[in-house]
Amino acid sequence: MVAVSGLELATGHIFSQFELRLLALGIAGTALTPALLWFFHVRKRIWESSSRVLSLLVSVRAAVVAGVASYGALVLGMHLIDDFLVRFLGRPDVTAVGATWQGWNLLVPAASFVIAIAVGWRRRLLTSAQPGFRRLMMLWLVSGVALLLAAGIVRVGLAWRALTLGH
Repeated sequence: MVAVSGLELATGHIFSQFELRLLALGIAGTALTPALLWFFHVRKRIWESSSRVLSLLVSVRAAVVAGVASYGALVLGMHLIDDFLVRFLGRPDVTAVGATWQGWNLLVPAASFVIAIAVGWRRRLLTSAQPGFRRLMMLWLVSGVALLLAAGIVRVGLAWRALTLGH
């Protein structure tokens, strides 16, 4: 629901209260269906085996921690630039990124999601792929692509914010 303000900014349409409630129901239903399917899958296939539970916990925990940490780092980094470097120190060579700009509500979670998926995928590669040069290259490729995608999302946000300020 936080991304709705970014969606409003992208489309130029302001949602009414009724539309917001419908969106909330749609998002809840859309998120609930795969969550329930995953829950029943875990309960049926994994829950009976302690080793499978611990294995799943390790991979999920790493992805969740990476997603939360990258989200926090992005938000804190933007506030560091805006509130400390630009405002407090008054550095004219640093441009504000607009930490409170609504578009970040859509883009920062997207960048964090990319990082979380990459960490989960890396964890899976570490446990399933054969050790060697090929696995090492795949790990570096997954990390590099994820960082490039996340940086690209932030760069798109900076360009998008500059366009919205120009109008």
